[in-house]
Amino acid sequence: MPVLRFGFIFIIFFLLLIGPWPVDETHFSNTRYAEQTKTLINQLTPNNNAQTLMANAANIEIIPLPESPLAGYSAREPKTNTGSREKLFAKAITIANPDKKITVVSAEILLPLPELVAAVVQKTGLNREDIYFTSTHTHSGPGGYARGIVEEASLGDFSLPQFTMLVETISKAILESRTNLKTIDLIYTRLTLTNAFAHRYIYNQLFDQAPAHKNIHTLQLKSIEDDARIATLITFSAHPTFLGRENRKLSGDYPNPLMAKLEESLGGNVLFSVGAVGSMLPSGFGDEKIKSVDRQLKQLNQMSDELSGFIATALTHPEQLKKNQLGDIISWRSSEAAIQSEVVPVWLPYANYKVTDNLRLSPLLVSTIFHGSETYIHALKIGKLFLMSYPADYSGELAKSLEDWAAPQDVYPWTISFNGEYLGYLMPSKRHEINHYTTRDVNFYGKWTGDYFLETSKHIISTLK
Repeated sequence: MPVLRFGFIFIIFFLLLIGPWPVDETHFSNTRYAEQTKTLINQLTPNNNAQTLMANAANIEIIPLPESPLAGYSAREPKTNTGSREKLFAKAITIANPDKKITVVSAEILLPLPELVAAVVQKTGLNREDIYFTSTHTHSGPGGYARGIVEEASLGDFSLPQFTMLVETISKAILESRTNLKTIDLIYTRLTLTNAFAHRYIYNQLFDQAPAHKNIHTLQLKSIEDDARIATLITFSAHPTFLGRENRKLSGDYPNPLMAKLEESLGGNVLFSVGAVGSMLPSGFGDEKIKSVDRQLKQLNQMSDELSGFIATALTHPEQLKKNQLGDIISWRSSEAAIQSEVVPVWLPYANYKVTDNLRLSPLLVSTIFHGSETYIHALKIGKLFLMSYPADYSGELAKSLEDWAAPQDVYPWTISFNGEYLGYLMPSKRHEINHYTTRDVNFYGKWTGDYFLETSKHIISTLK
């Protein structure tokens, strides 16, 4: 009898803590977690006090430790780097008016994570909402800066010296950019590539017929005194994954030469922050089945050459572009704007990590190992511009939906992935039934979570505009 009782208790605890549980596909409308998030957003107050804009920029070289791990691929073994292909940087731009000063920082790393973010905030002495964290998302950048089973599988074993180096480098870039501010004109330009031109660089791996997120967002900061570019922020949604797990040298992948070439042609600092990369891969050039690193380097350099030339021409002499390259172009320019930065809490559903079509692991297990019940969207409003950064590989299709929704409202949403936390992939519900790693293996919160973040983003923008 005691054996039966023990066996029964063991089974109950196993099912409770491990599973499987039935899959829960309840729509997010009228759920407790969605209502909690709505309540918090409704408490936000918009700031529309347009004032004179000022800015500056800085970049500090990242110097990883010899033989420290590379981040980006759990299957890369060993993860230790064997040197550097080029210099890597942490770059920052600070945009301010008399009311507010905000710094956008982009480091050539895979993604910022909570421990790194908290240490940088402490090191700089700033408030969390005063730093807008982004990354280039290179899959061959420095690793070893996060603790945890999931984190170390991708980033390599935690190294305190490596972590400290990144904290100091990123913090120094942030603080330097916040000094000697100059009065500026701010110029936002959104470039929409034609379908034919976009397919050279980006495609949707879930549904080839669906439009890729083919917009390139740019933000130029130009000194009013001499019209020189202080900095340019660029976002594109193709995953920086030309270099695969075979590469063991530190590299910024295609964003690194893209930034360098644009700095030569435009002047000033150029920052790359990766956009809505969920399901969006670089198309590559030639035969992608060839896995040699030399071939991958040739492909990424060809992409950076072509894209940098296109962007530089579009920002300086758009009339010189070929008709089959540029579709729509949207631009907004101002020397005065309101600035508002909000780290908006977002409550989450219970985890829905599928093991079959109808069964999932225990949400208690998934939440304990991976993430809790709350995250955030970081919304940065600069006049009509809304930079929205997410704790995920955020879907390019969701980003396009947000831009389409905002088009008649005279506001410009700008989607950026990896804001300092990580939830996996956030994908649209219409793709959920596709059996793919982006919808199953790295989708931890179920069918409706991507749609939930899209609707939450609309609510934030509507509240703050």
